[in-house]
Amino acid sequence: MISAHSSVTHRVPLLLIRKSKKPECFKHAKNLPVVYSSQKKAWMNSETSTNWFKNAFIPEVKKFQNLIGKTGKVLLLIDNAPSHPSAACLNEIDETVEVRFLPPNVTPLIQPMDQGVIENLKRLYRKQLLRHLFCYRKIKKNDFEGLLLHEADNWSSIKQSTLRNSWNNIFDRRQLNATPGLSDAGEEMEELLEALKAVSLSGECENADVEMWLACDSDDPGFQILDDDEIVESILNVEDEMEEDLDEVAEAQTTYPHDTAFRCLEIALEWFEC
Repeated sequence: MISAHSSVTHRVPLLLIRKSKKPECFKHAKNLPVVYSSQKKAWMNSETSTNWFKNAFIPEVKKFQNLIGKTGKVLLLIDNAPSHPSAACLNEIDETVEVRFLPPNVTPLIQPMDQGVIENLKRLYRKQLLRHLFCYRKIKKNDFEGLLLHEADNWSSIKQSTLRNSWNNIFDRRQLNATPGLSDAGEEMEELLEALKAVSLSGECENADVEMWLACDSDDPGFQILDDDEIVESILNVEDEMEEDLDEVAEAQTTYPHDTAFRCLEIALEWFEC
């Protein structure tokens, strides 16, 4: 997940979701440049979204406000995806931060991060991936997670003009003759094409191959789409987790000393004899 201020003066650290709770490549890292979360299928869900909002977005925004010496209410615009909890639920967390969802039918047209920012980030990652393949010819699991960690550098390298232009459809700033989209797209395509040729066994690649590779996940909604069986399974899993929590609570009940228990037994016997 990516988030940036409309003035492009503040970028919230990237949210990185992986399956592993403690990735090997993070073992010795004290301060991660990203917000890390684990989920068994590496998907965004309501719990992950809430944790990010409460423990990452709000603290980061307030830290930025303190840095620039400003206070006041914050508005977070977010896409209307089923992986997010309701706005009412999120708005109960902090009264100084308000969440509003973009209309679902026009989100791709006005969501700022969809106006070339996410695409730029993906291209930077793929370029880095090709460079790594060119140097090492194969990727180990730890290398892959390390590459994802370097996305923090890619996020910082997104041009301010790209971020600023991504808000044009929200603020109607199109009169500034600045259009959202990809920066230096032609030059990047050439770089990607040359890099892809370098790692290809045949060395034969064309622009169409690069475009197909870049568009391979264009229909990915960013969250898991559940069928009927998976919905039932997720509900049953929640019920199992609730039962486990109740069992833990029951096990954690206060234990009484022997003399207290014995005294209670005496009282019970006296009551029974009466």
